[in-house]
Amino acid sequence: MGKKLIIIAFLAFAVIRFITQQPYISANESKISELNDKIEYEQRRLEQVNKLYEQSNTDEYIEKVAREKLNLVYPGEKVFIDVMGK
Repeated sequence: MGKKLIIIAFLAFAVIRFITQQPYISANESKISELNDKIEYEQRRLEQVNKLYEQSNTDEYIEKVAREKLNLVYPGEKVFIDVMGK
């Protein structure tokens, strides 16, 4: 009789413990999901940065930046400026 009482008490304790821990488990699962989303976002950003870094070492990219940001042109090259707007 004593063993049955101990087993019943232990099972009751385990069930109560499980029920009281459920909100914490759900909250942690939600946090894990958010963190996984952030990890995926940061991985995509890292891929973009790596791609830009690889492009920045090419002559085409250097020329593009020189033309667009520094307004540089080749000697003898004619530049036309659109004065109509847009």
